[in-house]
Amino acid sequence: MIGQRLRRVILANWPAKVLSLVAALGIWFSVVSAQQRVGNFPGGIPVDIQHVPDGLVAIADTEEISLSVIADQAAWSQFTADTFHASVDVNSASAGVVDAPVTVTSSIPGVQITKVSPSTVLVRLEKLATKKVPVQIRLDGQPADGFAPGEVTTNPTTVTVSGPESRLKQVDQVIGTVSLNGERSDFDQTAPVKAIVAGEELANISIDPTTVVTHVPIERAGNVKAVGVVVKTDGSVPSGYVIANIQSQPSVVSVTGTSVALAALDAVETQPISLSDVTAKTAVQVSLALPSGIRLVDTATDTVQVTLQVQEVTIRRDFDLPVLVTDIPANQSVISRSPDTAHVTLEGPLSQLGSLVDSAVRLEIPLPKGLPPGTHDLDVFPEHIIRPSDISVTSVDPQKVTIELQASGQ
Repeated sequence: MIGQRLRRVILANWPAKVLSLVAALGIWFSVVSAQQRVGNFPGGIPVDIQHVPDGLVAIADTEEISLSVIADQAAWSQFTADTFHASVDVNSASAGVVDAPVTVTSSIPGVQITKVSPSTVLVRLEKLATKKVPVQIRLDGQPADGFAPGEVTTNPTTVTVSGPESRLKQVDQVIGTVSLNGERSDFDQTAPVKAIVAGEELANISIDPTTVVTHVPIERAGNVKAVGVVVKTDGSVPSGYVIANIQSQPSVVSVTGTSVALAALDAVETQPISLSDVTAKTAVQVSLALPSGIRLVDTATDTVQVTLQVQEVTIRRDFDLPVLVTDIPANQSVISRSPDTAHVTLEGPLSQLGSLVDSAVRLEIPLPKGLPPGTHDLDVFPEHIIRPSDISVTSVDPQKVTIELQASGQ
């Protein structure tokens, strides 16, 4: 009875079932013959923000996205950085923040995009602002021995900057760099200009024009002297931090002045830099405190960029930890361990290690699999010390623990 029913089920509508099987096999053979490959496209794809409403400027929280794709081997061999185009459309958005979906297209047909990460991008739309700012020129390098650069002039002397209103408030000048390389006479040089704040170029800022023409007079240095820059600080960094390094760019400046003033001058100091709020790497533009009768040969700017490298104070602490053996099979038990405590020294930031409670540190030695009952020596490694990730192990004593393993029920 059951066999007859099964036969009827199998034979029912058998032509359609055969056709379905043939179609499935055809699809399978097609995929295999195409040698399709699933993978992640190496590198990021820049996100293009499209259709920004007039009067607004867009700032995205993510500049690149990553892709997972399916394509045959021939297509993979043709992939380049320009194969894919990622975009978000903010045409209907207004000022504020919008979570916009990412659209990705491929210039090669037959490519299936299976995953876009992230699939949406937060875009902040701000009012577009514009203003004029002066051009400042920095000199890099030196003219020929016995010569010095005079006052540099630019054409134009101001440029127009445009960008998000919040960022444009930070811009009070643009900076161009002119290279010196052993010149003995006046010269002109085209210099790109950038909006730089605290040593970093601001993104999403447009500059018009993007370059200026500079004229650099080269004069004989009859009373010119190169002196070092000394960074002057005020106060101290917050408790728990130390200054690792202080750098000035440039570290040497050319000055001129009276013979008496130059003879007495070995270095120039910066204006004091307050350290009271510095807890991380910080770059600041600071003016030079020039003595009376002294001026800079390069009069375009009287500032230097100072970079302060600050790091947390590190300390060491000792702990006496009970020896815990883990991963013990259910049919065995550890009846003794020698010694039953270990002396451990940890190192880490004062803010973490200084307040670390003893219960947050443990010594757990996993029992190797397959050990028979009896006496065994277990190695103690730093990774057996359970502690916060930013804290390291500097020493463990002893480095071996002897245990006695017994079968349960004995």
